[in-house]
This record gives sequence, structure tokens and C-alpha cells, in this order.
Amino acid sequence: MKIEAKIYVDNQGWKYQVMPGLGVGTYKARYQKPDSQRWTCCPRLPWRGTSEEAEADLKLTARKKKLVRCCRVSGEALNHIIEERKPEGMYFAASGNVWIAVDNNTGDAFTEEFPDLESALQWFAESCREGWL
Repeated sequence: MKIEAKIYVDNQGWKYQVMPGLGVGTYKARYQKPDSQRWTCCPRLPWRGTSEEAEADLKLTARKKKLVRCCRVSGEALNHIIEERKPEGMYFAASGNVWIAVDNNTGDAFTEEFPDLESALQWFAESCREGWL
């Protein structure tokens, strides 16, 4: 299964993601507050030469801060997760004009449809807040 993008969310709805900088070979984790369009560089994390290095930094931070990794996958992969209940985790995909979000952390594949990605990620954040994880 190919993961198209990784976004981490916390229990307050903040989003974290690795993004490229200006120029070649510049990557860094950034965060976005709820209800904001602006992504800001995480000041404590360094600029890296590859997205993989920056992703490793963000993964360590995610563990420390108990962030939840949400992965964008294809519609086909999402259907497989729903049917097979594997792999565990949080997944989302676009389907026409809606976003499908699947919370499969417990292997139960809780599924919801949302009008936009922001709402889907907020649902993941709320599941963290309510202690589903």
C-alpha cells in the first residue's frame, strides 16, 4: 500500500507535516493551527536535505507529543483497509466531492464521510481527545 501523504494531528486539532522549502534539498516539518490557512516551520526541528530525514525528525516529535499519524492513501487502498481491517492506523482518501476517513486503530475501521479534508482531520483529532486511541 502506497502512502501518498502523512499528516500528524494532536488532540487540539493542530496539524504537522513535512514540506519542502525554497531551493533544492530543503525540507522541514511545519505545523498549522486549527482554522488557519498558514503553515509555520517547527522552530525546534532543523532543515534537512531530504524529505525522509525531515520525516524522521517529525516522527520522533510525534512520539514524544503523542501525535496521531494520518495517512492519505488511494481509494482502492482505503477500501482494502475497510474490508480487511488491516493495517491499523488512521487513513483518508478523496472520493468525488467528499473525503472518507477511517479510524482503524483498533481494527474496527470506523468510517465517516466529510465535505472537506479539514473536517476529516478534525474528526481524527477529536478521536484522540475522546480517548478512542
